[in-house]
Amino acid sequence: MTPHARVGILGGGQLAQMLADAGNRIGIASTAYDPTPDACAQTACPVMHQPFDDVDALTAFAKSVDVVTCEFENVPMIALETCAKVCPVRPGPHSFYVARNRIREKHALRDAGWATADFVEIRTDDDLTLAAETLGFPCIIKSAEGGYDGYGQQRVHSLDKLRQAWIQMNVSQAIVEKLVEFSRELSIIGCRAPDGTHITWPIVHNHHDDGILLWTIAPAQNVSEALETDAAQRLVALMEQLDHIGVLTLEMFDTPDGLVVNEIAPRVHNSGHWSIEGTSASQFENHMRAMVGRHLVIPELAHTSVMVNLLGSIPDLASLRAVSDTHIHEYGKAPRGRRKIGHVTSLCHSSSDVASRRDKLLSVIRPDLVAVQ
Repeated sequence: MTPHARVGILGGGQLAQMLADAGNRIGIASTAYDPTPDACAQTACPVMHQPFDDVDALTAFAKSVDVVTCEFENVPMIALETCAKVCPVRPGPHSFYVARNRIREKHALRDAGWATADFVEIRTDDDLTLAAETLGFPCIIKSAEGGYDGYGQQRVHSLDKLRQAWIQMNVSQAIVEKLVEFSRELSIIGCRAPDGTHITWPIVHNHHDDGILLWTIAPAQNVSEALETDAAQRLVALMEQLDHIGVLTLEMFDTPDGLVVNEIAPRVHNSGHWSIEGTSASQFENHMRAMVGRHLVIPELAHTSVMVNLLGSIPDLASLRAVSDTHIHEYGKAPRGRRKIGHVTSLCHSSSDVASRRDKLLSVIRPDLVAVQ
């Protein structure tokens, strides 16, 4: 693939926007494909506005680029398969096939040596009884496919509630997981190139508010070198197992027995947004490099970083700008509910400043919350 290859991105949201921005900075052009007329990626690259099931439009799109990638894992398989007939799709459809189904995902993780929550596959009412007897309560029922940011799942405390949740989901397949007791949520991000070379970013500490990521501290504090190395090695093993090209993210729980993986995201990830300013080479830049076969850049940490999402509305920007070394990203999306419409990253010159910096940002962005460390 030539150094000036064009990357096609299925999806036109903020992840596509940041991928295109990163590509523009290093001379990699891109075109996004999204049915939404106001897709925010159009501030960074051309966007083809057509449905994800329009085979003719998808074929034309794939012919106009050199390689296709995705900004989210639930792109319809027909879109991936149509594009793959014309040009390379990276990561390959197999990564999405695994990651979009929680049952396949669990088996792939265990095959790569990762611990997961104990689970029972649900296809019939009898499976619900088995789950109750095996896992106990409370437990979590999740649709096997679909759902993100906490959607498509329910915590239940009895067999009756479990049955009600299964009926309400109205799906053919689900998974019930044993509740994992954990001290904090973590994630790790890696990137693999077509030639098999790979890089990883450090483990980061995440905090969710009602299922949606609120803040990330990078790198996570109090992570041993041995744990960091082991997690990176097993992440690489998973990428090799999937023959994954591009960025892959693992969301994890920190438990007394070690790391337990919650889910795979076969793409750039919200918990890696800090890497734009916080490292010498962001997740977005290295993903674009992997797409066109350029060498990956090892991400050197510039500072400890705090990233906070802007959910639903833009806060007082003047107050945010008053916080030293703080970078504001607005996606250009209309405010609505708890929609992710931007984020801020603040660089700390000392790890001892992290908690106070996070709290200072939250006092502007979410004054209703008491920061949880």
